[in-house]
Amino acid sequence: MKLATVLPAVAALALAVGCGGGEDRPERGATLVLDFAPNAVHAGIYVARAHGFDQAEGVDLHVRVPSASTDGLKLLLAQRADFAVLDIHDLALARQRALDEREDADDVATLLACEREVMDVQALLGGKVAGATAFWNVEGVALHARRPATHEFRVDDYGAPPYPELVVCATRQELDEQPALARATVAALVRGYKDTLDDPESAVEDELKANPDLDRAQLQAQLDAVSPAFVGNAPRFGALQPGVLNAWAQWEARFGIVRRPPVVAQTFDASFLPKP
Repeated sequence: MKLATVLPAVAALALAVGCGGGEDRPERGATLVLDFAPNAVHAGIYVARAHGFDQAEGVDLHVRVPSASTDGLKLLLAQRADFAVLDIHDLALARQRALDEREDADDVATLLACEREVMDVQALLGGKVAGATAFWNVEGVALHARRPATHEFRVDDYGAPPYPELVVCATRQELDEQPALARATVAALVRGYKDTLDDPESAVEDELKANPDLDRAQLQAQLDAVSPAFVGNAPRFGALQPGVLNAWAQWEARFGIVRRPPVVAQTFDASFLPKP
């Protein structure tokens, strides 16, 4: 999971270290919808809640588990959630639909990104398919535990540029009306992920307390697999890299995920990053 930031029909904010204070403190609650069932990708979110980083920044963050991967975008656009973790490709497609329908492209903003894919482990284990796309940090870990010889083909090993696969998003209206809330949420999440990297075992405990049905060994294995991607190649933790995002936008269109490259300056917003 690479942490980053996004803006428009969906837009993005970067993860950045900073503390709320004085008039900039929002002092209110906010709902964050996950992209998928809780797993190690979300460790920093649960750490932020467990250690009170959200409240220290002036926001009471409520984490919502979706019933379907499409819930986040729907809830954002229905104004029933403040933030949502989205797949970066879903972000690009949502913006394309908004433009096609002549809607305002500044509906949703992305705050943070993480790597993710989709896969049917049971079909592979049952011999029904020879390969599948996957959440490499979840199903990929489970599959390797069952079949160690399983081979992963990651797109950036075959010509795709590195890019943040998951992004934390908010509507443009939310960002315009509640900028302090976005800054506080980003700051709390950054602190959560930094603590996750510093003390992964405690991070596993924090997520298990919030989700007791998770398997400890699986969660630890997932975190071992995904934690190197939390930082990526950014010059500082959580920073957006325009060059990386421009390369992703060109690749996104070249391989037909969208018809035209997303406009990075409109899709990603670094204005909520505290100064280094």
